Amino acid sequence: MRNNNFKKSHIYQSKATLFINPSKKQKIKDKNPKIFFSFFLAVILFSSIISFSVLADNKNNWTVWHDDDYEFTYIDAWGSIATDLMTLTIKNNNCDKLLVNFFISSDRESIAKDWTKFIVEITETPHNQQGVPSREYKNVVFINYTEILQNGIVYMLGFDHEYETNDWIERLDNSDPFYFYLSIAEHAEEQADPTIYFEHTDNIWDMSDLKDTLKNAYRNCRFQNYNEISL
Repeated sequence: MRNNNFKKSHIYQSKATLFINPSKKQKIKDKNPKIFFSFFLAVILFSSIISFSVLADNKNNWTVWHDDDYEFTYIDAWGSIATDLMTLTIKNNNCDKLLVNFFISSDRESIAKDWTKFIVEITETPHNQQGVPSREYKNVVFINYTEILQNGIVYMLGFDHEYETNDWIERLDNSDPFYFYLSIAEHAEEQADPTIYFEHTDNIWDMSDLKDTLKNAYRNCRFQNYNEISL
């Protein structure tokens, strides 16, 4: 796996961020995390046949898929490091609520416990930086689920709240295309150095295609139309 060091642009504070105004303040553990990992493992197996460089070239394609019972709609994309996923989950019985998770792979020998908290430092950098400042903000994530694999570990990092789907759509509508930089840092209460558990702590996602993908997934959820799936 690759270790990437990302150099961020000049940072400016802004309230117009994706991760503000959560709709619910309580610790949320995904009801069916193994569904995510089944998909993750299938893609990892596929990537053993097709090189990671090919996956990296397509890392900006947001994919929509569903579980077997159509309880959830998943929207995900590979990061710049092609073994990490960012996943948005819509509950199909309540399309207005959105969960956000990150699947971070690692080959470290030390294993972090579930519910360990970390700080994520997020920077939104516009594709065209001329005259448009970057936005920086922080939030707390915790380890929602851990899967120990033969060749490493995958951590599922989640937030302790849900988001409003429409808030994300409006935020993406009102923004120029931007890159989403994620950096995992130590939480003061936990004093758990993330470099002990994570092979890499930084990654980047291109959010430019997410707006239309999320809009379509939200519309299909409301109309209970789950036939438009791209895998």
